[in-house]
Amino acid sequence: MGARIKYDCHFDDAMKKVVSILLSSVLAVCMLAGCEGSKPSDSKQVLKPLGKNDKTTIKLMYESEELFFSKYGNLFNAKYPNIDIQVIATRDIIAPDKDAIKETNRLVEEQTPDVIILGMDVFESYANDGKLYELDSFIAQDRNDISGMLPAVTDLLRAKGGGKLYGLPHTFFSSALFYNKDLFDKYGVPVPNDQMSWDDVIRLSKRFPADAEKVYGFYPGYYGRPLELVKAMAETRGLSLVDSDNLRVNIADNDSWKPIFELAIDAWKSGSVYRPMTELERVGGAYGLFLSSKVAMMIDSTNLMERLKENKQTAPSWDVVTVPVDPKNREITNSINIYEVFAINQKSTNARAAWEFVKFIGSDDFAKWNAKAYQGGFPVRTGYLKNVDGKHLEAFYKLRPSNQSLYNDTHQIPLSFYNPFEEMFNQEIKHAINGSKTVDQVLVTLQQKGQDMLNQAKMKGDTGIGTK
Repeated sequence: MGARIKYDCHFDDAMKKVVSILLSSVLAVCMLAGCEGSKPSDSKQVLKPLGKNDKTTIKLMYESEELFFSKYGNLFNAKYPNIDIQVIATRDIIAPDKDAIKETNRLVEEQTPDVIILGMDVFESYANDGKLYELDSFIAQDRNDISGMLPAVTDLLRAKGGGKLYGLPHTFFSSALFYNKDLFDKYGVPVPNDQMSWDDVIRLSKRFPADAEKVYGFYPGYYGRPLELVKAMAETRGLSLVDSDNLRVNIADNDSWKPIFELAIDAWKSGSVYRPMTELERVGGAYGLFLSSKVAMMIDSTNLMERLKENKQTAPSWDVVTVPVDPKNREITNSINIYEVFAINQKSTNARAAWEFVKFIGSDDFAKWNAKAYQGGFPVRTGYLKNVDGKHLEAFYKLRPSNQSLYNDTHQIPLSFYNPFEEMFNQEIKHAINGSKTVDQVLVTLQQKGQDMLNQAKMKGDTGIGTK
């Protein structure tokens, strides 16, 4: 579900992780006035080329006009001076007290943008609801070479689009397991390797002297709350919290959840996992712990890598391996995400101009510029994926992306369900950690209370992600 961009992957709570990604990534870009293409289902759709002197207008929805032009518009206009760009600043339209997803969906309907920028969950919903143009025929018509894109990225987009390509990105985001080489050497612990399971990581973490010397073996990073750690472990194993087809909470009835709870709770109780006591510690304090050699392993994005580079003189020796994986399927990861997928609205009356913009965003030219500008994340063009100081950065993107998530088919699940459910979820895990409840009791409570919350949200007539 998307993220607040630039990219700080640490969020105040689980719902912010869901909504802030969606708010920033459902922002729509549009281009108008030109040729009209066929419907997305028509694999033979043909676009007329823009004439050399043809002038057209690009209308777009984005957080602000200034931000859009600094990221995309100025460079695009340098190549396409005949395309005028108009920006509708969503920052001034979507009030903080409004439902960001509903408001953005409403604006998409009212403004009819030709190109829409979407986060992955909303992108999947729009693609499968027939709201977007299928791009494969456009790519073939223009002989646009996308073979230079990272296969993990295009595979993920096709998985979300039922096998078809409905959008192009310029950047993807991912996480890795950072480790402090100096600490592993000091305590004689074998260094991590790619494709370890969560059990492997927790076992390694217990070999560091958290009690005596306050050296924590592991900090889960943005999984720093018990809730987030359990969710990360479950998602790695392909579990879902809700059966979206039947709108049924899927915890107590699934035997796979119990060992995950037991592993996470054991990790917290062992003292080997750093457990922040305040939000300030959770969001920023762990960086300092890693930099000062108080944490041996930490899951994070390129944010930590940038801080290590900025503090090169005092930072420990470090490297990265892949995030933990499912031991039954070690080639798959849930860590790859795309916060801005550029897609063409099926209602567009200017598909050619829209395609020129989308094509530009996914082009080698834009990747070359973006790699120099560094707007966070990794370029989707493999020619610009470069290692830093010999680090094993392939760990960020060597695994294949999974199309599974804890909330599959999110347009079926009422939006008002997530926040109260996850707050209750977090409290119940705390009961298990402090011993006031057994794991079995927690699972039953999550099943029963969670189902009540889901039923209530459904009765409200609330809609899911990507729906009006």
